[in-house]
Amino acid sequence: MAKLLLVAVVFGIVAIPIVTSRDPSAARGLRKALALTAAFNAAYYLALRFVLPRLY
Repeated sequence: MAKLLLVAVVFGIVAIPIVTSRDPSAARGLRKALALTAAFNAAYYLALRFVLPRLY
């Protein structure tokens, strides 16, 4: 599970911009990418803060 948390960073760096770049509107795609990145970072922080310590 700890390695899964580390691999999730690759998802955040690669998959979110790929998915949002398919939007026909560049401005809407950028807003969506920023919102998804912020949500991912918040979820990742919470996972590192509360889930990771319980694994050790």
